[in-house]
Amino acid sequence: MITFNINEFRAINNAEVQLDGITVVAGENGSGKSTLSRLLYHTIKISKEYNALVRDNLVEELRDIVSALRTIIRDMQIFDRQDNRSSIRLSQLSLNLKEDEDLMDYYYRLSAHIDSIDNHIRILLEKQSNMDNRPYSKRSIIRAEHYIKLLSNLIDNSDAMLDTEIIFNKLKDIILTKINDSIKNIEYRPIGLFRNEISSIFSQKMDNAKFNLCESDIPITDWDNKILREPSIIQNSVYIDTPMAIGYHLDVGGYGYWNDLIYTLKNTKPNYSTSTNVETLFQNISGDNIVSGQVYFNDDIVSQEFVYKRNDGQTFNLEECATGIKAFGILQMLLRNGVLSKNTLLIIDEPEAHLHPQWIVEYARIIVLMHKLIGVKFFIASHNPDMVSAIRYIAEKEGILDSVSYYLANKTEGYSYTYKSLGVDIDPIFESFNIALDRISQYGQID
Repeated sequence: MITFNINEFRAINNAEVQLDGITVVAGENGSGKSTLSRLLYHTIKISKEYNALVRDNLVEELRDIVSALRTIIRDMQIFDRQDNRSSIRLSQLSLNLKEDEDLMDYYYRLSAHIDSIDNHIRILLEKQSNMDNRPYSKRSIIRAEHYIKLLSNLIDNSDAMLDTEIIFNKLKDIILTKINDSIKNIEYRPIGLFRNEISSIFSQKMDNAKFNLCESDIPITDWDNKILREPSIIQNSVYIDTPMAIGYHLDVGGYGYWNDLIYTLKNTKPNYSTSTNVETLFQNISGDNIVSGQVYFNDDIVSQEFVYKRNDGQTFNLEECATGIKAFGILQMLLRNGVLSKNTLLIIDEPEAHLHPQWIVEYARIIVLMHKLIGVKFFIASHNPDMVSAIRYIAEKEGILDSVSYYLANKTEGYSYTYKSLGVDIDPIFESFNIALDRISQYGQID
């Protein structure tokens, strides 16, 4: 059993939801449904990608040192070429932490760079002791002293010029300390890094927020022991808050989860050994009742774009197609690329947005069939009566109603909401929808 519990965070006073099948939360605007969706997604994402977070933080902590080393290497190469001397044999790119590189190997590599720079600077300074007054020698000495000052500032942030041996030894010590700290973080997974990352994502301190993700009563967010465990039941999560994310370009900024989605769609290679159940779902979406075609990413060097290929052979840039085509197209690509499985949590915020009423029902049917045929777990935030009821009754017909659970956000006081578990009783949700009819009666005339 997977549970997610939140207390006193933004509009949410209390919410405890189970994530073992198809979970649907409903409530008025501003009741915290999107907050719940995003917090759930980022909690899973960070717990699964914790090592990458540690490595990214290490790169950030070493940024000033690496930047200074890169500047020195570049300048030395430029001035050596101008003076027709052998250039320092180092690559600026080789200062970067490589993907999956052992962190101690990275330390040894940076240390080797530092030793080479140290040796190069010593050679330049020896010219001063030899009273070499040729123009290029004087210029080299000035440059060497500039490099020493630049590195000195990284160590004690003062105007003092430290001895080169002290500088380079301290630089190595700083790097080694930070790398050792990162190695310990990867081993012990302190929850503080997770809390800081969530605080940054939501632009809000998380010290007073209480939220927990548990699998089989084992806390993933273990605040008592101050560690973040890795989920075992949920292997990956996908978050979709709008089909319009399909037109988002990675180089122009935007929401981080849009970046995650587009990266997944572009970089996950098609899985052509798909099961019969996956192929059945794929063909359901491709049929004439829904998109009447297929969606894929064309990674051709000339035209890298998402493409909608209609069943009659016509092709279109997906960004220029109807939003409903995009919505189903995303599901098609996730299926065909092998992203979705019984260990996937697919989080969809208001899937009914931009869909024709007929396609709302078709979308609900695909959700139900995805869970029935391949076991995908869903967290759905919705306030559409067609989506709510379609999931309920299609699940019943398909024999998986025991995998469906509904929650309704009820206002408690002020702007705070508590989420009530409804099981499969959707009548309270429809009672909340009836407010719209009351408003029509209030503002209009009904015969």
